[in-house]
Amino acid sequence: MNLTKDIYTITEVARLIGVSPDTIRLWIHNHKIPAEYVIQLPSRHRRLTRQGVMHLLQLKGIDIHKLSVVYARVSTSHQKDSLQNQVDSLVQWANSNGISVDDVITDIASGMNFSRPGLRKLIELSEQAKLDRIIIAYRDRLVRFGFDFFHWLFTKHGTDIIVVNNLEEQPNSRSEIIDDFVAIIHYFAMKLYGARTYKRKVSQMQNIIQETQHETTKNNNVSN
Repeated sequence: MNLTKDIYTITEVARLIGVSPDTIRLWIHNHKIPAEYVIQLPSRHRRLTRQGVMHLLQLKGIDIHKLSVVYARVSTSHQKDSLQNQVDSLVQWANSNGISVDDVITDIASGMNFSRPGLRKLIELSEQAKLDRIIIAYRDRLVRFGFDFFHWLFTKHGTDIIVVNNLEEQPNSRSEIIDDFVAIIHYFAMKLYGARTYKRKVSQMQNIIQETQHETTKNNNVSN
């Protein structure tokens, strides 16, 4: 069963559960349905949230279909091929492990950007009790920092996060790390110096960053 609405009438809930509307009202009165799932309208009519309906369905042992979603992320539009490879690999992994993928959600944005559309959609689906699991390639594909917090947040709403590769970050992602590091420097420099003073220091900082990027590239070539 797939619940498509956010709010349900007493009659709709009774039909879904297979009992009378009076039984639902009695369950509300007896707190079999927790108060947090009940909405009291100004008209004094009551409604149940999707979470409330799911609570009753689970008590009755009725199967509820929740989504299994593949999530992939890259930092820049130049990595679109990498993004598609990431998606294809995750879908293949899910299918080989008997998981049917209901949706694919992607972002092209920094792992430090918590306002990216894909991540926000995942959070909304989880809060609405629509999301069963999120499948990601590496922990840093979800977020660069704060993975434990987001893991707690999704788990709180009944969503599992499956990390296919047991590494903190995707290999060969040093350029992304440098970009994120640069963003951090920009942010704190603005706070420390103020906008006007900071602008005068930008060129000096950019030189340091370019030297760091050059040194990183040189070390990578040597190690390879």
